Amino acid sequence: MDDLKFSELVGISFTRHSIRSYEQQQQKISEVFQKVREWGIGGYPVSSKLQDWLISRQRYWGTPIPIIHCTNCGTQPVPRNQLPVILPKMTHSSSKRFSIQDMKDWLQTKCPKCGGNATREADTMDTFVDSSWYFLRFIDPKNTKEMFSVEKVKEMFPVDLYIGGKEHAVLHLYFARFMSHFLHSEGLLPNREPFKQLLVQGVVMGKTYQVINTGKYILENEVLKEGDQYKTKSGELVSMRWEKMSKSKLNGVDPLNLLNKYGIDTTRLLILADVAPTSTRNWSENTVTGIKNWQNRLWTVVKRFKTERNQISLKELESKPTNPKYTEQDAYMFDSRNYFLKNVTFNIVESQQLSVAISRLQGLTNSLRKVDLECLRKSREFERALAVQIIMLAPFAPHFASELWAIFCSAKYHLIDNTEVDLNKTVFEQKWPDIDLDYNLAMNVYVNQRKFLKMKIPRRELDKMAADTALEYVVLQPYYQKYAYNKIVVDVNFKAEKSCDASLYITMEKQKED
Repeated sequence: MDDLKFSELVGISFTRHSIRSYEQQQQKISEVFQKVREWGIGGYPVSSKLQDWLISRQRYWGTPIPIIHCTNCGTQPVPRNQLPVILPKMTHSSSKRFSIQDMKDWLQTKCPKCGGNATREADTMDTFVDSSWYFLRFIDPKNTKEMFSVEKVKEMFPVDLYIGGKEHAVLHLYFARFMSHFLHSEGLLPNREPFKQLLVQGVVMGKTYQVINTGKYILENEVLKEGDQYKTKSGELVSMRWEKMSKSKLNGVDPLNLLNKYGIDTTRLLILADVAPTSTRNWSENTVTGIKNWQNRLWTVVKRFKTERNQISLKELESKPTNPKYTEQDAYMFDSRNYFLKNVTFNIVESQQLSVAISRLQGLTNSLRKVDLECLRKSREFERALAVQIIMLAPFAPHFASELWAIFCSAKYHLIDNTEVDLNKTVFEQKWPDIDLDYNLAMNVYVNQRKFLKMKIPRRELDKMAADTALEYVVLQPYYQKYAYNKIVVDVNFKAEKSCDASLYITMEKQKED
């Protein structure tokens, strides 16, 4: 409802004015603001208390501002050959709060322009100034001549992935973007925006117990559950709800208790395995049994591999397999290695669905446990799949993976190619595994935005494929030929990443009759 209708509705008297121009409108707005200010009830388009946000603060802790104040020459920058400015050492001889303003000897200096007496800037920079460009310094951390090499930054900037809580959106993320825009305007950065992708991790929720009558927060071990109700030991009713973990609400979980109880890697897997990184989660330890069982199963597989490879003779290792299922199981290991490698890589790199990646790793462990003893002892594909399992586990459970890798490498005989892994290096020094060139990847074909068919194509061919060659594969399919009768292709779009499934989008329309 506009002002006119409202005034007429409630009976507020007013004088009609005809405002025909933008200038007249702004004049009237200014008059209204002035009147409201006189009444002391507002009248500012923004807060009357907010000023321009300075980068300085009156604290000792912070980066010195390299400015010198001269009564004759005004504000002067500290000469480059006198950088960096070092703050005076803090002393504790006085009980009062330490202030740079009290360090007269340090404050007094000479003007770099006229040589006369001058004073150093006593304020320091707010910490956000430093934290808003640290990712650029990471690229060139040992540069003593400049904040970073422009050429080095051009090779890597912008940042691929920014991980932070939602509070970063109005704090650090804002400052970092502001700094990047400024550095770009100075010709130091190739892009204005510093981050390609933002991953906002979810909040961990804990059970909050609050006495209804008093509002007092209590610990979980002080609560008794009777049917659907929660009560204190004295019988007072208690409410239970899931809320963000907080010390004041007594609903937090001490990480040290978890580490002492389960170990650091099991705790990591417990945190990562339940939900996606971006999802809010209600904290529970109910799934830890499944995590520990998986770790035990994988430990058993690796130990058994070492035992069997140590007991087998070289002659037997090189002999022809006798199990009629060996060839089938060897092929199964080939498919399992590539299938789970493809999916885990996608879940980590592309979708950041770490919980799904861990689920895939568990699936690979199950595949490794399905084969017969002869396959475990003699199969090169089994060994390759086991190596991939440990290497992919390392980012999630580094200590556990290191132990598994040490056991794996200590086996007497190995069939895996040294171009795939280096048995003399740690698991962290291994290159990320690659999909085999002979493994069939999927090419999903869409016609007029609807899924049409899925084709299996060896990676060596799919990696080289473009839109025209992909279409050549499709037109040979009888199902497509039948559908495409009396239609023409008007557009083709091919999307693919190396070692990943591809998608071909075809737009068709009916052929016009002559």
